[in-house]
Amino acid sequence: MSKAISLVQNLLQDGAAPNLGTILQAFAATTVLSLTYGYNIESQDHPVVKLVQKLNDVFAKEGTAEKAALLETFPFVKNLPSWIPGLGFLERAETCRQLAKEVWDQPFEYTKGEVAAGTAPQSVELETAMKAAAASVYGGRNFMPSYCYTLTGHNYTAGAETSSSVLHTFILAMILFPEVQEKARAQIDSVVGKDRLPTFDDRDSLPYIEALICETMRWHPPVPLGFPHATTTDDVYQGFRIPKGAIIIFNEWAMSRDCVDPDHFDPGRHLLPSGELSPNARMSGSSSFGFGRRVCPGRFFSEGVLWAAFVQILAMLRFSKATDANGRPIEINPVFTNGVTSHPAPFQLSITSTARAQLIDRCQGL
Repeated sequence: MSKAISLVQNLLQDGAAPNLGTILQAFAATTVLSLTYGYNIESQDHPVVKLVQKLNDVFAKEGTAEKAALLETFPFVKNLPSWIPGLGFLERAETCRQLAKEVWDQPFEYTKGEVAAGTAPQSVELETAMKAAAASVYGGRNFMPSYCYTLTGHNYTAGAETSSSVLHTFILAMILFPEVQEKARAQIDSVVGKDRLPTFDDRDSLPYIEALICETMRWHPPVPLGFPHATTTDDVYQGFRIPKGAIIIFNEWAMSRDCVDPDHFDPGRHLLPSGELSPNARMSGSSSFGFGRRVCPGRFFSEGVLWAAFVQILAMLRFSKATDANGRPIEINPVFTNGVTSHPAPFQLSITSTARAQLIDRCQGL
């Protein structure tokens, strides 16, 4: 919760465009670093955080569906020189690979040293994976350190990018649908009061916040086409033969549109008439986290991170449209990036604090 409160402080100090995306990326990166590696970074200017931001920016621009389709259909293209018109992305893809190695190397080596010294936190994912690998507990197979390196690296980079995307979309939605923002804040006020900040003990009493998170992920999924899977055996689905090794892509974007008025942002669609959260609305059951055996292993942690960020932001901040020199609102045309992950393009906004923001200084221990 303390990182969510720090996020609010950073948004208040420097959250206007074009710094909004950078602040959200830094929050997501430091939070996931803490869980995955036990690497507790407080500053958003830390070199590792800067590397993650650079990697995510390159990946978002270059990891597009059309480039992936080109390489899948014509694999020889990756062996062509990048100076050929239209293939400049090959050089940038190599830059992305090098950045990914740097991003994974630094925290991995840090935690490996902490594990060797016996000072790594017990809850750290890498520490747990390394102990499991040493004990060969996974089906009797001997997992090498490279497995731990890859496992935690993927979880770290994927978790940081998708979490920041959801937060960015949430803030955009709060500006475009101010009635939702006010309704969420009203529920927080009714449950928490005005003399303290929300804590995880309040979570069950704030179903509208849970519904708001579900609606954010439905309104614009952070990974519109999901992460590709491959079949391990031949299969048949509704008369269609799917051969072994086929790449399967589920269209999360199309699935999110399968509802009444899909472009309207309405958390109420995830609530029962009584105001309680619908049993089918829980994010752990959302297709945004994948399906079956390959469902995201970090989904419960992600739920907690997003809830903490959403509830603290709503408790202490108000978002609205920026105004021009004449005091007229600057309209926002919601545009999203096109890549493996998707987030809003930069937009202008105004951020102000609520009276509850004065409680930050005495609530840093939450």
